[in-house]
Amino acid sequence: MYRVKCRFRTDEGVLDAGIVSEKELKKHFSKDELSGYIEDGLVEKIEADGTPEDEGFDIEALLDADKHSLKYDELKEVCKHYGIAAKGKKDDLIASIEEFEALLDAGSDDLEGDELKAVAAYLGVDTSLDEDAMREAIDALEA
Repeated sequence: MYRVKCRFRTDEGVLDAGIVSEKELKKHFSKDELSGYIEDGLVEKIEADGTPEDEGFDIEALLDADKHSLKYDELKEVCKHYGIAAKGKKDDLIASIEEFEALLDAGSDDLEGDELKAVAAYLGVDTSLDEDAMREAIDALEA
């Protein structure tokens, strides 16, 4: 089983966020595409009970920690949690995390395009909505 964190539009149709089977994913994505989405944190393999397969990190502790004190694998886990790319050297991961956390701290009116979609996906907002509807949904969650 896999958890899909955002909506995808593919040649096979729409794949909504949620829990899906490997068979369903293979209908929509090539092996390389799926590997990329898993690496980027947009799709994660889970156990039957819905917990991440490789759960072993205390994500809350990692989010609260000084990012420069974290190990590479811990930084990759933070990236995975945020649904951002976990590629590059340690400094690259730290920069990506800090940029995404700044987006989370920004008001929804300050976000547009890919930045708005990234924050919306992280918060569980339907990314197929238009930008104004995404902003309204984000603001409703933060209220």
